Amino acid sequence: MKEAMDRADAKFRHAKGVRERESAKASRSKEAGQLDRDEKAMQDAQERAIREKHERLERERQERKREEEEREQRRLERAREKGGERERTEDT
Repeated sequence: MKEAMDRADAKFRHAKGVRERESAKASRSKEAGQLDRDEKAMQDAQERAIREKHERLERERQERKREEEEREQRRLERAREKGGERERTEDT
């Protein structure tokens, strides 16, 4: 009878060890999954920041270009006005 109890106890300890190892494995798997999600979230945030920076720089570049074109247009208009004034002065 003692042998039967020893065998039952050994089975119980073995099953308990198996459950603990499976539980530990599942826990590590969950942690790894969480780390992957955290890493992906971090990477997404970095990519979004880079994209937003590029968009901001592009908007600023376009704004500078537009301002430069407007300055050039005003300069040409002033040059035409001065040219027109000279012609009127020379005609009289």
